[in-house]
Amino acid sequence: MHLIQQHRLKSIYIILLCLGSCTMAIAQQSISGPDSVRANGPIFHFNEPDLYDFGDIKEGAVMVHDFVFTNAGKRPLIIDSAMASCGCTMPTWGKEPILPGKTGKITVTYYSAGHAGAFIKNIFISSNAITPGESYVLHIKGNVLPRKTDKN
Repeated sequence: MHLIQQHRLKSIYIILLCLGSCTMAIAQQSISGPDSVRANGPIFHFNEPDLYDFGDIKEGAVMVHDFVFTNAGKRPLIIDSAMASCGCTMPTWGKEPILPGKTGKITVTYYSAGHAGAFIKNIFISSNAITPGESYVLHIKGNVLPRKTDKN
């Protein structure tokens, strides 16, 4: 009989442990679940369109543009990474969180040497922003005018 009581106590203990875990999970979800995060999360708000046109530029020029944004959300915005679609484009950004209501910038540098002709480059931003989602894409474009040669 003693073994049966121990088995019942273990079963009751396991059931209580499972119930406690489920209750904690439900409570945690109601506190910080998807709806709460969406309502209070960081939000990218760019002060200009997500496409910047450098226009015509001379081959060899190094072009720089700052995409300025505001965190329109209620939690700090953190940029995890920014990657360009090719090696001729280099994004840089501040590594510190952007507090609600504050501004930040993503600086995009385009190296035109050896890239004559029209171009469109994409910069993929990964962050904790809830809009337009955790990833955001910026674009630069322009037309690189080839260097003139002295063949006359």
